[in-house]
Amino acid sequence: MASTTDSGSVSESSNLSTPTNNNKQKQKQMKSNLLTFIIGAAVVLLVWGIVAATNYSKEGKDKDVIPVTTEFTFENVVSADKEFMSLNYGKGYVWYESTIVLANFLDEENDGEIQSVTDVFEVVTAQEDGGYDTDVVFTTHTKDASSVEARHGFWFGDFVLFEGEIQLTFQEAFQRFNESNYPKPHSQYCVLRKEVGPNVSNPQYIFGNSTYCIYVDAVTGDVSDVSPAYNGTDIEKPVTIWK
Repeated sequence: MASTTDSGSVSESSNLSTPTNNNKQKQKQMKSNLLTFIIGAAVVLLVWGIVAATNYSKEGKDKDVIPVTTEFTFENVVSADKEFMSLNYGKGYVWYESTIVLANFLDEENDGEIQSVTDVFEVVTAQEDGGYDTDVVFTTHTKDASSVEARHGFWFGDFVLFEGEIQLTFQEAFQRFNESNYPKPHSQYCVLRKEVGPNVSNPQYIFGNSTYCIYVDAVTGDVSDVSPAYNGTDIEKPVTIWK
């Protein structure tokens, strides 16, 4: 869930005892398999991005983000940002992730008020020499301001998000999260993403931090404290550092 230029991860804690030599070998093999899987997934995602870049144009790249003039909701922000990407980058962009920062902590009194939304897009430009140039574009909105930042590199760790695939609004996911019996993490963050992992899973609204998360399926509404992309596997899930 980070660009090649800015990434960080930690491993979830484990209560496993000190492994035997056989267990060490098994863990080493699993780590090797995970690395192979991630590299393969990265290649697939990069190729997908290149294919999607057919109509990409850099014209108007430095224009301001179109302001979110409608009610400040997650869905309206995403729609505005997709319109901005289409107007300023052409149709050769893909949506990978959205980070929602809430006004209050999840384990305290919280009505779901949104403080800011950052959407992540990737654009790939065909070059005259036959190569490709890839940028990651971050669009950030608060109720009072908007900004855009483009970084050279490509996005890694997520599958592409499609607006039509997401059946739950953020407020519906927030309600499912609150109604669940899971302990609430001390965090102001919710990230919408479709994780790359051993299992194919739906996009998830992920509420939490680097040590504890609650997952709300954006299609079915199911709630879990285990990532569906890694559930039932022995592979340790890398966790991006959130506040």
